[in-house]
Amino acid sequence: MPTLFVCLLLAFAGCATAPDRPLPEQPGELTAENVSNYVAASERVHVLNTVPVTPTETTLSCDGSVATQTTDGYVAFADCTGGISLPSGEHADEHSHAAYFVSNRTTTRISSRATEGVAATDADAENASGLQLFNFDDEAHVLTVIVREADTSERVVHLQNELNATSGAVVYGVPTDSTTTYSVTVARDDGVTTTFEWRPAVEDELHAYGRLVAVTPSNELVTGRL
Repeated sequence: MPTLFVCLLLAFAGCATAPDRPLPEQPGELTAENVSNYVAASERVHVLNTVPVTPTETTLSCDGSVATQTTDGYVAFADCTGGISLPSGEHADEHSHAAYFVSNRTTTRISSRATEGVAATDADAENASGLQLFNFDDEAHVLTVIVREADTSERVVHLQNELNATSGAVVYGVPTDSTTTYSVTVARDDGVTTTFEWRPAVEDELHAYGRLVAVTPSNELVTGRL
């Protein structure tokens, strides 16, 4: 039985509900290490705040990592896995993944629930990679993604994706091979573009979606590696 459903039953049965746990304060100095620790601690609180009763035991393990630094902050990721034991004796396994933008002014979080999957092509590619797109801005943006072979300029993928405010998309099924370098151009609806080289066979050996493109709260268009 899902954790949240069990907890709601407990709450309606008269069990004491747990107050929302406060999120940790942003680090005074933004460094890659401080931001990684901060988003891990923040994600742990977000997970625990989905449980309306006080758990009797938690075995959550949360990790954070920085994907890229921008002119005014960091794009980072946090993952939590583990278990939560409830007063009823029920135990639920939890997994949470979220993207963060952390600056001196604000923290913006995009949960996996706010991230959709987008097929790059209709065909199933034998060797396929992908990209992750994130919009940390408070306005929607349309991103156009064009993937070409760097040597021949042959177009592999051309797609448009509208990202709502604070949302993301995983673009999967980009047909690639192990010997080719690709040129990726991402254009925002206001004409801002960025282009980078992508070698999936090298960069994505452990992660099929190893490159990201993000719109920051200050409206930068940035790229990074996962």
